[in-house]
Amino acid sequence: MRVLFLTIAILWTSSALAGWHYIEKKDEMRGTVNKWAILVSDNTADVGSYRNEMVSLRLDIRNMPKVHGTDVILSIPRGQFQCSYDGCKIPMRFDDGPIITYTAVYGQSRHDSVFIREKSGFIKRAKKASKIIIEVPIWRQGSQQFVFSPEGLEWETK
Repeated sequence: MRVLFLTIAILWTSSALAGWHYIEKKDEMRGTVNKWAILVSDNTADVGSYRNEMVSLRLDIRNMPKVHGTDVILSIPRGQFQCSYDGCKIPMRFDDGPIITYTAVYGQSRHDSVFIREKSGFIKRAKKASKIIIEVPIWRQGSQQFVFSPEGLEWETK
């Protein structure tokens, strides 16, 4: 599991990263294969980190069949999302379509990642899109927009 997290961390921080990256890891205990599709935003934004560095937003689609099922996760290094107890609204635009607002909630007790509730609708739209703009609320920085080039997503929607 340590190698998996190291691989994900390298993908997250790589500035030359383009396109979807896929990871598969066998769950020996449950006899299943866990899968991730990871995409890093094309642009960066100031999230108020103490190092004054610009960071990317990471988009993960994760399937852990017998543990969590399928999830869509947004993560930001060295920053925090600003959501309430009930979650937060995340406006998104797929290509030139209308703005669609998704609801996101924190994962466990961490504030650097949120889970999109309407995951199946998101995945279907992402598979068809050539551009996604995601606006996220960042603590002490307000709303920040990140642009993704999601072309070529290979994912089974269910």
